[in-house]
Amino acid sequence: MAQTIPVTVLTGFLDSGKTTLLNRILTEKHGMRIAVIENEFGELV
Repeated sequence: MAQTIPVTVLTGFLDSGKTTLLNRILTEKHGMRIAVIENEFGELV
């Protein structure tokens, strides 16, 4: 059987604290290896 990898998708409304949560997760000393994939949708000016 293939090994599974847990995935968490972080979504939310504008100014709902997504960046704050992500920064907290990335700076804590929890001993986990974390990869971040960012896909930013926004208007090009």
